[in-house]
Amino acid sequence: MSPFLQNRNVPLIRLPKGGRIGLSDFNLPLETPQLKDSRKVAGSNFIVTAPAPSPWDRRPQADIDIVLELSGYKRDGRKYVCPTCGHGAVTVDRQKSVYHCHFCQRGNHIGALARKVGKRLI
Repeated sequence: MSPFLQNRNVPLIRLPKGGRIGLSDFNLPLETPQLKDSRKVAGSNFIVTAPAPSPWDRRPQADIDIVLELSGYKRDGRKYVCPTCGHGAVTVDRQKSVYHCHFCQRGNHIGALARKVGKRLI
């Protein structure tokens, strides 16, 4: 052995069977740059602001209740009456902006209904 390698403080590098060292032989933690999301609210991990409305969209804005009534859904307390089958079990999820009839299995995003009646969902 060479006198340089006889020093016990220097770790020895053992070569694999093939005698070559590749990048996969080293387990180095690589730093990945974090991209800043421009729509995130400062100081929060889960609140995201809504994207800006398109300047080309000239449709009038409407609320969820207005869009459903324009589409033919009549309100009956908490539920709505389906215009397709007449069943009174249409559930509306206001957080996800979706509706679903439990009888005829019809459902969609309320924004799609708003587009059909010429409105834009708020």
